[in-house]
Amino acid sequence: MPSKHSPSVLLLEHPRPLDPSRFQEVVNAPLSACLFSPYIVSLLRSKGIEAELLDAHLLGLSIQDTLKELVGAYCSPQRIPGKSAEGGCLRHDNTPLLGVHLVYLWEKTEEVFNLLSQLRTHKKHIHINLYGYYPTFAFREILKRFPFVDSVTLGEPEYTFLELAQALIPLNPPLEKGEWGIQWERKAPDLSHIKGLAFRKGEEIVANYRDEGNEPDNLPFPDRSLLPLYQEKGLTTYILGSRGCYGRCTFCYVGPFYGWRGHSHRWRGRSPENICQEIKNLYAKGMRYFYFADANFFGPGRAGKERAKNLADILLKERLNIRFGMECRANDLEKVSLSRLVSAGLREVFLGAENACDHNLEKFKKGTTREINRRAINLLRHFGIEPNLGFIMFEPQTSLEDIRTNLEFLKDTQLLRSPAITAHLLSHKQTLFMGTPDYYRCRDRASALSDRDRPSGLSLRLGNYELQYDFENPEVQSFYDVVSRLCHGVLSILKPKDAQSCCIPQSDNDCLLKINRILINSYEEILSLYEQENGQKKARKIAEETLRICRGVLSCRRHPPSADLPGIRRGEQYAPTTSTIP
Repeated sequence: MPSKHSPSVLLLEHPRPLDPSRFQEVVNAPLSACLFSPYIVSLLRSKGIEAELLDAHLLGLSIQDTLKELVGAYCSPQRIPGKSAEGGCLRHDNTPLLGVHLVYLWEKTEEVFNLLSQLRTHKKHIHINLYGYYPTFAFREILKRFPFVDSVTLGEPEYTFLELAQALIPLNPPLEKGEWGIQWERKAPDLSHIKGLAFRKGEEIVANYRDEGNEPDNLPFPDRSLLPLYQEKGLTTYILGSRGCYGRCTFCYVGPFYGWRGHSHRWRGRSPENICQEIKNLYAKGMRYFYFADANFFGPGRAGKERAKNLADILLKERLNIRFGMECRANDLEKVSLSRLVSAGLREVFLGAENACDHNLEKFKKGTTREINRRAINLLRHFGIEPNLGFIMFEPQTSLEDIRTNLEFLKDTQLLRSPAITAHLLSHKQTLFMGTPDYYRCRDRASALSDRDRPSGLSLRLGNYELQYDFENPEVQSFYDVVSRLCHGVLSILKPKDAQSCCIPQSDNDCLLKINRILINSYEEILSLYEQENGQKKARKIAEETLRICRGVLSCRRHPPSADLPGIRRGEQYAPTTSTIP
C-alpha cells in the first residue's frame, strides 16, 4: 500500500449528462474504454504512486457536484465507495496530476470542458491530462482551443500516464510558503521524452506517438474498489480480454486507436490463464456474470479460435458457475469453439453484422458477406443464443434499394423482435468520427468535388470531432427524416423497462408485439411510397398516424382496442421467414 503521505494522482470519470436528441446514438465511446481508469489506478499503485478514482458518472453526480468534489480540500471517503481506510483521504491540494477519461457527448461535451475550465480557476497548478478515444483523435483541436488542458494521452493510456505521473510528482511537492509568506513556484516538467503524449511546446503542439503497444498480460488487474457499488446498482462486471481488432472496417477507429506506427490494426489478447485468474478473483467476491468489453473477442484466424476454445476449457476445468457475454465479427463464429464457449457459460453475443448489402460490406472493408452474417446468426440460435446486432441502416451513399435489401434481411432473419430493437435497427445512421477512415474519405471527397459535380443531396458540416452529413440521394434524406422521427417517437413513448429490454424477445407481451407489427408495416409502407415516387406528404401522415395508434395501444394495455390496426389486417401477424442452420 502506497504511503498516504506520498503525492497523489486523481482520475476522473466525468458525468455524462443525457441529451434527449441523442438517445439513439450508441457509439460515442466504445465499450473497450470502460476499464481505462481502473487499469491506470492499478498500474500507478503497483509503482508506488497513490492514485484514486472519482467516478462521477457511476455516482450520479452532476457537473456542479463534481466540481465541488474536485475543488474541495478533501474527498469524503463516503463519496468514493471501496476506498481503503488506511490510505487516508485524498488531498486535492497535494495532487499534481488530474487524469480525465474524456467521452464525447456531442453538444453536452462543452459542459465537461466548462467543468475543467472552472477547476483551473481554483487549482491553477494542477496538470490536466485527457485520455480516451475522443481526445486521442481530436488532440490538436483540443489543445488549440482549451488552454487549461495541459496534455493529451494518445492511444492506450496506462504506461504513458504512468510516465507522466513519474515526471510530474518529483517536480511538484505541495506548495509551501517561505519565511516571507511567498509561495515557491513549481517547475515546468520536461515532457518531451514521454511516448504517447501530446502537449504544447511554446506555440507548437508536439505529438510523440508510442512505437509499441502494451502487452496486456504485463498489466496488473484493473482496480475493483468500486465493485460494491456496481453490485448495489446491479451493473455488469466488465473484463477486457484483448486489445484492438484485426479488422480494417472503415467506420471504426478501434484499430487506429490501439495501434502504433506501422501496426495500426494489431489485435493483442491476454492469455487464457491470465483472464481466468481475474475471473476467479471476482468469482470469490460473489460475481457470477461477466461481459467481455473487447472490441473483438476473437483473435485473427485459427489461432484466435483456438485461444477462445482454450479459455473455455480452462473455465470448465475450474468448474466456475458463471455466465458471460462477448462481442465479435460474423466470420469468427464456428461450431467447435462456440460450442465450448456456450458450455463454459456464454449466453450473450453482440454481432457486428453492419449491413446486408454485399457492396456496402465491401466498401466498409468488413471482410464478410450477407450470407456469412446469416450463417453466424443461425449458428448462434442453434446454440440457444439470440444475437444483438450492430447494424448500419444508413450511410452517406445509401440508396432506396439498399434500404429495401437491409429491411428484407432483418425480417427474414427474425431480428426485428421488439419495438425497441426494431426502432434502433431501422433508423441507425452511420456516425463519422475523426479517426475513422470514412471520416477522412467523406471529408476529402466533398472538398475535392466542384459545386457542379457535387451530388445534389451531399452536405457536410465539419465539427471538431464529428462530420455531420445529409445523404447524397435527396430521396433517401427525405425518407430518413420521416422514418427517423417515427422510430425515435416510438422509442420515446416506451416505458424505460420496455426501451431497455433489447436483449429479450417480447413474445409474451401482446401490447409490445402489436406496436412492433405496426412499426414494421408502417416503415415498409413508407418505403414503398418512396420507391414508387409517390411523394412524402402521405408518408408523413402515415408516420404521424402510426405514432398516434402506438400511443393508444400503450395507453390501454389492459383493454386492447378491437379495431383493426393500420397496415395490419384483422387476424394477420408479422411472421418472418424461418431460417435453418447451415
